[in-house]
Amino acid sequence: MSPEIRRKLRAQERKRKLGLRKKAKEFSLKCKADVALIIRTRSGNYSVYLSKDDASWPPSLAEIVSCYPLPEITFPWDPSLRDPKSEGSSTHTEPSAQTHPYASRTPESGTVLPPLITESILPAGWAISKSLQDRG
Repeated sequence: MSPEIRRKLRAQERKRKLGLRKKAKEFSLKCKADVALIIRTRSGNYSVYLSKDDASWPPSLAEIVSCYPLPEITFPWDPSLRDPKSEGSSTHTEPSAQTHPYASRTPESGTVLPPLITESILPAGWAISKSLQDRG
């Protein structure tokens, strides 16, 4: 890849990250919501936006999965994120249960479910409800 193309790609990445941060801030202000945006680039660099400066924010994964109602967990292949204009040109493909650590398939429908909640990520003293155990 030529240096000019790499430079353009880095500039595009910076602009998109800034755009995401602006959208996160706008969502936080207009919807009165707490927002945590975490971006990890291919090079392993992290960019984090937090809508509030609080030691309890963002919550841990264990706190998120133990809340009720259960959180919405969205992956790139989720149909709600598809852009009708770019149908068929997506760079994300639906993974199989064998290739993606967070995906699982229901044998009867073949649909991808969100990550399964396991005992190992829950705080001490918490248990998985029977309805959640039945999902796995």
